[in-house]
Amino acid sequence: MPSETSTADVTQSASARLLTALRAAASTPSSMQATTPDIPVVDPQRHARLHVASERMQMVLDVVPMEKGITGQTVRVRVLASGRILRGQVTGEDRLEARF
Repeated sequence: MPSETSTADVTQSASARLLTALRAAASTPSSMQATTPDIPVVDPQRHARLHVASERMQMVLDVVPMEKGITGQTVRVRVLASGRILRGQVTGEDRLEARF
């Protein structure tokens, strides 16, 4: 004679499977989880600020990125005052940093 399964048993079983799946997802390393594409935070169509630092000095320059860039990426920038080309690491929205 086939065994009858109650609605409560099915619900409890589904809940247990869901809980197990959530725990597995939480323990998966972030490098293996699906991520959204990185969105550029510097863009050639917007001015940005380049913080330049060395052992003995610091300065902030107004620049124009020559390419789009995401946080952590190094991009070329043109200094507005002089036209010189420098490289800076993207640190945030319209912000870069260079160390010498």
